[in-house]
Amino acid sequence: MEHEHRRLIKFGNSSHIISVPNNWIKKNNLKKGDLIYVNENGNGELILSPELKKIQNEINIEDENVEKLQRKIVSSYIGGYDIINIKIKNFDNIDIIRNYLSMLMSFEIINQTSDKVVAKDLLDINEISIDNLIRRIDNVVRSMVEDSKLSYKENNYENIYKRDYYINKLTYLLLRVIKKCLDRPKLMNVVGLRYNKLIETWELIAALENIADHSKRISRLFTRVKNSKVIKEILNVYGQVYKDYLEAMNAYYKNNRSDAYDIAARKGDIIDVCNDISKKTNDPNIANILEKIKALEISVRDICRSVYQ
Repeated sequence: MEHEHRRLIKFGNSSHIISVPNNWIKKNNLKKGDLIYVNENGNGELILSPELKKIQNEINIEDENVEKLQRKIVSSYIGGYDIINIKIKNFDNIDIIRNYLSMLMSFEIINQTSDKVVAKDLLDINEISIDNLIRRIDNVVRSMVEDSKLSYKENNYENIYKRDYYINKLTYLLLRVIKKCLDRPKLMNVVGLRYNKLIETWELIAALENIADHSKRISRLFTRVKNSKVIKEILNVYGQVYKDYLEAMNAYYKNNRSDAYDIAARKGDIIDVCNDISKKTNDPNIANILEKIKALEISVRDICRSVYQ
């Protein structure tokens, strides 16, 4: 459709109206009284969409390498495909594939043969609350960090690993919902978020997943450390990073940009402390723990950036 100009007309005391091209009305089979969704994108432009309709899209994937197949399955899920047809060349891999699919919340296997598995999305996006899912991830991350700090004296790794698996499932679900909204702007009305907020949320989720991964790895490394003279210093700096994380999430929930700036500014101090501790020992496990703590603080900074940007 060629660009057309529409004159803005004042309507009542608080609104303005424009006319909508008739060919667009016919193309979308609209009539008087039908709903039209209005969304504002990141450029301040308004996007008009007809009433939301269910669209199912599917993808066919296959690969002899099961790790590549896993990546294809997950990326297809996050990419928004509603039906995934998985071609199997080695039936011995069927249990591995079923395990991959178990990580995808709302997906269920609806058909299975000797050479193919078909999974379908049963998610109702109207039942999804992005804010509630973020709070669930946050709560699990908090418990993971708290328990990982104790791993130097009691082995919590297996328990923390299971929680990280759950974090991954929630993360994939959130990324899937956000990707669907970005591809179909009318869905923004369903989740109640605008374009810019969806991008900020994507960045936040990536930071939360990184923090979960770092805490899991720190827990495993702590089990390898025996009677280190710098353990107290490590726990102190780890505790400070955890405090920064709690304050960063509080700034996120309250949309407090001032606090986010202050928390992000501490990154350099934390890294300096970690570098000083590293000079006091030759233990490679200690060095790895300190590197993970620094990476965790960088992820905290990323949370702050999702607030003040």
